[in-house]
Amino acid sequence: MIFLGFVAIGMSTIPDSAAGTTLAVAFAVLNGIDSNAAIALAMPVALLFQPLQPFKGTLLNIYNVKADEYAAKGDDKGVERQLHLGNLLAALFDFIPMFLILFAGSQVVETVVNAIPTVVMNCLSKTAQVLPALGVAYLMTYVCDKFTMPFVFLGFALSVYLGMDSLGVAIIGGVIAVVYFNLKSSAKKGA
Repeated sequence: MIFLGFVAIGMSTIPDSAAGTTLAVAFAVLNGIDSNAAIALAMPVALLFQPLQPFKGTLLNIYNVKADEYAAKGDDKGVERQLHLGNLLAALFDFIPMFLILFAGSQVVETVVNAIPTVVMNCLSKTAQVLPALGVAYLMTYVCDKFTMPFVFLGFALSVYLGMDSLGVAIIGGVIAVVYFNLKSSAKKGA
């Protein structure tokens, strides 16, 4: 949830949420770190992988262009070959560094976590409790307007005052969306 509102705009790069989440969860499971410390660990790891993204995106674009050329010729095997080469490149930039960090990092992370003073771990824990809310708030800056805000407040009210879990709120939201768009489309047809 801390990465929820991150959007790459133009040439900007965002922290690599996949790497941060994957390694934070793996370190938490392997070393018995609680979820708050894992959340706090996710952001620095994601920032560590951030510089790799422009290089990976640029190189993957080469395979996209070649796949388009093969598709224009009707060469299915050529398109498939570009897909596999692109996946191999993605593995080079994602899987291999994550594996090496995880392979070398299990004992290293345990040592580092044990060396962190209790005061610092408490600060990380409190920070981790705020980060998901910050991610949602950042996302809300993109989706909140006068049309969507009543639905946000409705979901909040259903959750808080009626004690519904997020699945129940999502189902009710989905039903409302279907009814709304069906009414809107039938009003357009009737007009």
